[in-house]
Amino acid sequence: MENDKALELDKAVLVKILDNVFMNIMVTDGEGTIIYTNSRSANLYGMERNELIGMNVQKLVDDGYLSRSQSLSVLKTGKEDIGFNITAQGSNLSGYSMPLFDKNGNIEYVITSSSERGALDRFAGAVDAERMADNYKGAVNYILGFGQGTKELIIKSKVMQELIKKLRQIIKTDSTIVLRGESGVGKDIIATYIHANSDRADEPFIPVNCAAIPRELMEAEFFGYSKGAFTGASKTGKMGLFEISHKGTLFLDEIGDLPLNLQGKLLRTLEDKTTRRIGSDRMIKVDVRIIAATNKDLEEMVEDRTFREDFYYRLNVMSVDIPPLRDRSEDIAPLAELFLRQYNEKFNMNKRLSPDVFAAFQTYQWKGNVRELKNIIERLMIVSMSNLITNKDLKSIGFNRPDKIYASETQETPVRGKDRIALTDGFSDEQEYAKGVEDEEYGVLDAYKKLESRQVLDALIKYNGNKTKAAAALGISRGKLYKLLARDAKGVTE
Repeated sequence: MENDKALELDKAVLVKILDNVFMNIMVTDGEGTIIYTNSRSANLYGMERNELIGMNVQKLVDDGYLSRSQSLSVLKTGKEDIGFNITAQGSNLSGYSMPLFDKNGNIEYVITSSSERGALDRFAGAVDAERMADNYKGAVNYILGFGQGTKELIIKSKVMQELIKKLRQIIKTDSTIVLRGESGVGKDIIATYIHANSDRADEPFIPVNCAAIPRELMEAEFFGYSKGAFTGASKTGKMGLFEISHKGTLFLDEIGDLPLNLQGKLLRTLEDKTTRRIGSDRMIKVDVRIIAATNKDLEEMVEDRTFREDFYYRLNVMSVDIPPLRDRSEDIAPLAELFLRQYNEKFNMNKRLSPDVFAAFQTYQWKGNVRELKNIIERLMIVSMSNLITNKDLKSIGFNRPDKIYASETQETPVRGKDRIALTDGFSDEQEYAKGVEDEEYGVLDAYKKLESRQVLDALIKYNGNKTKAAAALGISRGKLYKLLARDAKGVTE
């Protein structure tokens, strides 16, 4: 009952509320006579509220106050009306009118709400910015199969357990961290782990690959820009990465690839905790934790003057070295099992690794680290013709030639035009490879067949099984691709 009483607002309070809502509001009866309007709506017509009440909306149209009446449209059709209007004072309105019916099905009232287009554009811009922030919150790299919010890591090796102990000492602080390690070692996963276990876990985690952003766009990406800052700029402007990361974590991967001029601007933002959009004079306060990552020697870059010394010392508050996978062999098997489970779920399969595969993994050098392991598991899932993945499947993807298989993983496969590659292109020395395989009791012809098979497999993986795109990347017809697939399937089953 107390809640019921709380809703019993008097007329004065209701009027005050409606006068301060975002929209212009007007209510007519079933004949089109205005029985209520809020002050915002009255101001659109340059009238007092009491002048409008009692007037028929048809008169507003006849006297040129409105270009059309949505209320009259509703009264005529009995259906809601959405559209645009222009007032005599030049206001461009977006409006919505809806009927309310009595118990006999007759229109009793028509409620119209409208707003100036400019206000809606500003509102839409704010929504877009918020949506962008929400999108970035979930924009974590899944290269290694983990997602945002990685509160636990798959580790068994002593060296990684010691690393986690070190991290736990600094996670709860806001200190800037530099993660160091070879490519593919899992720096992005460690960054998500730090964020997920920090006091900022409920705020945005924004991963940025500094090597992937075109240099001419870097400043606009990091700092954003105001409306009309340059030709082609969004009409509503754009938030920068520091704004989007406010109260959260900004992960700067490949920090060594940042150009010197941008390093200076980022340094000022980190020092002052403020950012300014391109084309704007307004300084925006930001509270962002920085985690940087690199596979380069930053100290050497400082000596070579390719990395700013002041920026280096501002970033390098805490430094964490992540060991390569070959130095933590105890982690190989649990990671392989993790990726296997993920791909079984993704591909709706039920495959498992044989003991000899695990044994082969333990002696492999893993130049591509965890990323390479994940890549190998995906290939094996696709190429294996049975639920048990064996050494035979390893050989079919060239696992016995680690220098070649690693090279193929880092190779980009063009798709069209002059960049299209022919089958058996893309390896630096096919004859050397063929000879190497021939020495392993295969023969040159079989060597080239295996080379073809691996390139076909690479293309299918790259394009998620899309045979049309794979064939285009290989420079062959779909028919030729199907023949190669049939040949490989026959060879595996023999």
